[in-house]
Amino acid sequence: MLARDHNFTIQRLDTKMELRKLLMREAFGYEFPGFPILFSVVGRLVEQKNLELVADIIDPVLTYNNQAKFIILASAEPDDEKGKSAEKLFEKISRRLPGRVAFDNTFNQPLSKLVLAGSDFTLIPSRFEPCGLVDYEAALLGTIPIAHAIGGLVKTNEFAYLYEWLDVSDGAGEARVFLQKIKEAIDIIRYDYPRHVERVRKAMLIDVSWTRSAYQYLQLFRDSIQTKQERG
Repeated sequence: MLARDHNFTIQRLDTKMELRKLLMREAFGYEFPGFPILFSVVGRLVEQKNLELVADIIDPVLTYNNQAKFIILASAEPDDEKGKSAEKLFEKISRRLPGRVAFDNTFNQPLSKLVLAGSDFTLIPSRFEPCGLVDYEAALLGTIPIAHAIGGLVKTNEFAYLYEWLDVSDGAGEARVFLQKIKEAIDIIRYDYPRHVERVRKAMLIDVSWTRSAYQYLQLFRDSIQTKQERG
């Protein structure tokens, strides 16, 4: 893996295809024939991240597309009983669906980079997200977020698949709208691949420079000063 350059740009997406193969070998032990759709999850198993929702949609997604694969890299804090329960749930699912679901609960920074770089979509059903980092990191690597349209996650709306949901007490309802967005993503990558590549290119062209961020803050202060002056 380390013997070659794995950097890639929008002009070198063939390298991302090689990383897909490497990810399959790392997660499942071998490459799959054809073009399986790879869904990733990278994060902490805490209530805010709402990752248990992914467990609810795995079977329906696999029924909808039998070539879909899930690579889940997520862990809970040692004293978090709910998080540990989620770990056991994903472990159980991966044992039931070998070759279709891979789960790893160890903190592994190099593997997390490979998961985000080699997958096609990353799933982010957060209950709230003040900023959002995984969505940006994935996008810059050409991996499209499928996420809850809330907080900082809405900044990816030009290329991501975002679902809206407010009723946190209705998990089944949220799973249905989440699943619908995943099906939409599957249909586009499977039947209209150029549109998928267009989203990938938009994602990789995000401007994350400090210049842009600083300008937005400066503009906010200028607008505030102007409003104060206008009010006398």
